[in-house]
Amino acid sequence: MASLKQVTSQASINQLRFEEKLDEAKHAVCRLPSESYYEELLSVIHRPGWTSGAERIYFAAMIDLIVVYTENLMDLHQQLMAASRAVQTN
Repeated sequence: MASLKQVTSQASINQLRFEEKLDEAKHAVCRLPSESYYEELLSVIHRPGWTSGAERIYFAAMIDLIVVYTENLMDLHQQLMAASRAVQTN
């Protein structure tokens, strides 16, 4: 049977791992492109002869995926916060 000290030590280790993971997630989100990235894309796609029909289809699909992934990422953040807040502490 685990002693209180072992349980507390394991909890501290888990908290440190969670802190590292949260920091990793925060930095990953911070690396997402800023508004200037999208402004540059807007200027690029308006250049004459920018792309063919097939490339337009591919580009539109990529943008659709970015929107879906971003919306899913926002939902995951909200669910994580809700679940974290729902945990009862003693």
